[in-house]
Amino acid sequence: MAPGRLPLLGHLLPLIRDPLAFLSSLPGRGDLVEVRVGPTKAVVVCDPELNHRLLMEDRTFDKGGVLIEKAREFVGDSLGTCPHSLHRRQRRLAQPAFHQARMPGYAGIMIEHITDATRS
Repeated sequence: MAPGRLPLLGHLLPLIRDPLAFLSSLPGRGDLVEVRVGPTKAVVVCDPELNHRLLMEDRTFDKGGVLIEKAREFVGDSLGTCPHSLHRRQRRLAQPAFHQARMPGYAGIMIEHITDATRS
């Protein structure tokens, strides 16, 4: 269990105040860490090998649960939220955008956005 859980709110406050610090602190608590947002339980996978298995073995670790269903309401059946039955098709549709030849162009765009954000 992640530290700092409050009654009723769970870990909502640390997630809102400094999500990066909160999530970065979790690997020190174990490979699988329970986090609560209100009454909803979630498990954060903190081990790189387990994360790899989670992402690669989509039949074993099919997406579901309250958080995924809520996310699906906002973003639809994206790669991160679609069930196993749709994942291969979604992945093949997105794959050309991640071809090695496209990466240098993305780097230039990212540099522009980062420069704009840091100036402001």
